[in-house]
Amino acid sequence: MASNIFSNVTGGNWSLATNWSAGTVPDSSTTVTFASGTYTSFVDSTGAPWTIQSLNVNVATVTLEVDANLTAGGLSGNLGTINVDNGAILMIQSLNSGSGTISVSNGSELIVGKLNNSNGNIIAGPNGLVDLGAMATATLPSPAARWRSIATTLAAASSRWMPARYGWRAGSEVRPTS
Repeated sequence: MASNIFSNVTGGNWSLATNWSAGTVPDSSTTVTFASGTYTSFVDSTGAPWTIQSLNVNVATVTLEVDANLTAGGLSGNLGTINVDNGAILMIQSLNSGSGTISVSNGSELIVGKLNNSNGNIIAGPNGLVDLGAMATATLPSPAARWRSIATTLAAASSRWMPARYGWRAGSEVRPTS
């Protein structure tokens, strides 16, 4: 697994090889991390759909703007901000940890295969969909505890949720009885 650091501390697009420490754009065997700084990195449509091995937004002052489809085998950490926007889909097979924020809006989707110990925030804004499709594999003790855990990590712009299996779209709040 190759490592590639987004190294342009003024920000920029993923599709420009000069923005990367390896001098090439990331691919399915790449672990992506970020250089220290305050900037925005854009997952742009040139080169989309993007597929990487692993993602780690390891800098609290970095914003990752996902404007094109991105699939990652894992999100190993998120200290910063991830915005999924403009109809993009961010698919993460295993979301492992993070204290940062993932915001989903404008017809975009966050699809998480397995949620493990996320201490951050997942926000479904206007027309954003959060799909925790395999929550049954999460390491939480019971369905009631699972829902309480989700309630502490999810928030909506409207403060209301409507479950669609294990997905939520801003709408009417419904909570389980168990």
